[in-house]
Amino acid sequence: MINYQYKINCTQVRGGTSKGVMFLEDNLPTDVTLRYDIIRKIMGVPDSYKNQTHGLGGGKSTNNKVGIIRKSTQSGIDIEYLFMQLNPNTEHIDTAPNCGNFISAVPVFAIFKDLVAITGNNTLVRILNLNTQQIIHAKLNTNQQGYITTGTTEISGVKGMFSEIELEFYNVVGSKTGKLFPLNERISKLESIQFSVIDVSVPMILIDGNSMNIL
Repeated sequence: MINYQYKINCTQVRGGTSKGVMFLEDNLPTDVTLRYDIIRKIMGVPDSYKNQTHGLGGGKSTNNKVGIIRKSTQSGIDIEYLFMQLNPNTEHIDTAPNCGNFISAVPVFAIFKDLVAITGNNTLVRILNLNTQQIIHAKLNTNQQGYITTGTTEISGVKGMFSEIELEFYNVVGSKTGKLFPLNERISKLESIQFSVIDVSVPMILIDGNSMNIL
């Protein structure tokens, strides 16, 4: 339990429709219990009011992301990234999945922290997600000063237009279950509801809206 002031460098950053806090791994303690306790304190969880006034979290799951970054020594990899999902009103920290939105903040943070070299107008950042062991390539618009933030790309749920970040995910099929269709069937049915269970980057359920009379 942390009961004293503890200085930690971190950066609050948005990735896609998500927002959270990025840390360099070297700025966090190696003891996992202490590390988790510090992260909860910084984010302000759990909070029975669910607004996280005391903390950097934003009161809902999309604003409670944490990334821990380190420079990689592996061939063909620039950055290694551990993703953490927090919730406003629980102590649980989920490190099982990746986040397809927040990972777009990883190359921005890496350039900001001089962990990767800028290569002209386009910079490629090769990322290993430690949660899923997936490789993601991120391409950014850059200049000598760093990442160019201005652009014409819009995303639903986020105000404004920004510079595009292109992500390529490799070896994402069956990342958790080993199968594209974990139930061994493309379409499943529960009573009158049709759905598909697929494992692409993370396991998910896709439901036919027509069978639920909502589309």
